[in-house]
Amino acid sequence: MIVFVLISLLYTLSSFLYLRVAAIEHTLISTAVLAVLAGVLLFREFRKPVFIVLEKTQKPDESNKSLENTENTQVTQKSEQNGLRNRKAIVEKHDGFEVHHQDENKMIIKHYSADKPLLKLWALVYLVLLLFSIDQTFKPLFQTENNLTFTRLGHITHNTAKIAFRIHPSSFYQETKDYEDSRVIANEIILLKYAKIQYRGQKAYPKTLEWLKTETLSTLNQYSDYTGLYKLSNLDSSSLYYIQFLIKNNNKLLSELEFKTAPNPGEPTTLKFGSGSCIKPNFPYVPASAPSITGLRRMSKHNLDMVMFMGDFIYADSPHFFGPQIEDYRRLYRQVYAIDDTKNLVSNVPMLHIYDDHEITDNWDSKQSPPYNNAMKAYWEYNGLYNPDSPFPNALYYNFTFGDIAFYVWDTRGNRDSHKIEDSPQKTMLGQEQKNHFFQWLKHVNHTSAVKFVVSSVPLAYVWDCADAKEDTWGGYRYEREEILSYTKYVPNLFFLSGDRHETAVVRLSSDNIEFSTSPVNQFSLPYVNNHVSYSGGDITEYFIQPGQIKYGVIEVDTKTDPNIPKVKYNLFTNNEQDENTPNYVYEAECEEWK
Repeated sequence: MIVFVLISLLYTLSSFLYLRVAAIEHTLISTAVLAVLAGVLLFREFRKPVFIVLEKTQKPDESNKSLENTENTQVTQKSEQNGLRNRKAIVEKHDGFEVHHQDENKMIIKHYSADKPLLKLWALVYLVLLLFSIDQTFKPLFQTENNLTFTRLGHITHNTAKIAFRIHPSSFYQETKDYEDSRVIANEIILLKYAKIQYRGQKAYPKTLEWLKTETLSTLNQYSDYTGLYKLSNLDSSSLYYIQFLIKNNNKLLSELEFKTAPNPGEPTTLKFGSGSCIKPNFPYVPASAPSITGLRRMSKHNLDMVMFMGDFIYADSPHFFGPQIEDYRRLYRQVYAIDDTKNLVSNVPMLHIYDDHEITDNWDSKQSPPYNNAMKAYWEYNGLYNPDSPFPNALYYNFTFGDIAFYVWDTRGNRDSHKIEDSPQKTMLGQEQKNHFFQWLKHVNHTSAVKFVVSSVPLAYVWDCADAKEDTWGGYRYEREEILSYTKYVPNLFFLSGDRHETAVVRLSSDNIEFSTSPVNQFSLPYVNNHVSYSGGDITEYFIQPGQIKYGVIEVDTKTDPNIPKVKYNLFTNNEQDENTPNYVYEAECEEWK
């Protein structure tokens, strides 16, 4: 019984951790093993008989009554010796009863069909937890979202806008049989038209819209998973536009978007953008609920100009890696974009991306080895294609400007050497081509941009003191980090943005640059598991927070009020506050004159 109770308690705890704290393979395996053990022990407990003891001083009529009504109790009343001997025949007439022992003084009876209410209650709890765990594990495998149709905003410059879309054939036809033939789909035409507007919401007054252009889009095919890009050009800077997607044959509205173009390059401006990484739909697990991503829903309330998402947009290996095929990756992207919280954000706010390890598998450092190509094709179809153009073919890193604010976004996975290699001046995370281009960018923006942001999917700071952080982040590439910081320390008003750790820290690096490392937007957090130090290798922690399954940054930049000395403010929002509009922490940077 002690073993049964102990295993049952461990199973309950493991299920809670898996469903509400950390949906990772380690907790999945422990929950599965404990579920089997708890199930076997539960079955054995149900099979165990209840023992009833009849003693010789008990009266015959009372013993008969006790036999019929007693469950899991010890009969302490006395019966006559002759009456006790006559009980055996009576006992054996009842189903589920068996005489276990009989002597001159007592009879011990096995009752196999005794009611066990507490055990039945635990069996119900066991089954509910088991069903919840199965749902959490396998729902991403069977919830394919094949019929998903959506549009979203990609990179928007002062005169262009990238519009991402996925239009599935089910948008044209009600029955699957109607679009199984690709020749039928090829005849369908999508119309795209856009107009310049004076204020948001002007679409409610269609007679006021003056359409600037109407384009026809060829129907997409399954080889791109029905995704595509349309790039608007020759737009006016700092202006509002409205765009529609329609089916030509019946003029059915598929989607509509509003967006504002960026200011002219080099123009003093204000910018408010979100930053963070790491999301998993419907986590923590809520049974019988529509999939949600609460962190994205909260982020959408801040009236942002854009979102810089720094990796782990999907978790291909959490809670389990179901396969390396391209469809295994595409399915996860569709599941994220099918959620209303995601749609509401990305249809109103441009979202830019860089991938990290979980878009492939955990702690990826194998360059272009399988399944890298499949993972990157899916990433490109859903996220990468709509980023700013890269300076080199097939490269995934990029840079861009918003007025006089400059960004450089690193690819820290596709070119890195294995973390198993001993650190040396030759060991690299960025690769020589990317690093050379970054140094050229630094020289250019040093005198052309008031504020500079460098985006790394993994933190530069050394203050995360655990084995994983010492290998997978810049802690495992110290020579290259120091080379980079030897340049950035001479660039005024340069800040680093990162994610990955499921914790948040504001760190003053040894170069005196500030790093805002923010995550997870909506994923697990493991308080008291990872170590963090306030000082390491010249890096000093300004602020650190570990608990919280929602953490994202809202960064406000103002180069307009004083073009010579900009203002940068970092606001951290978490689920630890009762008022979701109140930041957990605010950091106002000490910017310097840059011209």
